[in-house]
Amino acid sequence: QGKADTSLFASYAPADQPQYVVAAVMEESGTGAEASGEVTRRVYELLSNQRLTGPGSVTSGVRD
Repeated sequence: QGKADTSLFASYAPADQPQYVVAAVMEESGTGAEASGEVTRRVYELLSNQRLTGPGSVTSGVRD
């Protein structure tokens, strides 16, 4: 006991014709997708060569 939750996030993109699958598992890094969702978003940014923020994006905020 005394350990933090494991964060897990899995996804594919683009939605209409999937070409990529990205999954992140981060031990003891927080609940839900707090950490792994951020990592996954950054992978998609690298794949697409653009920032994915704002309405309709993978996540609603950027934490640098």
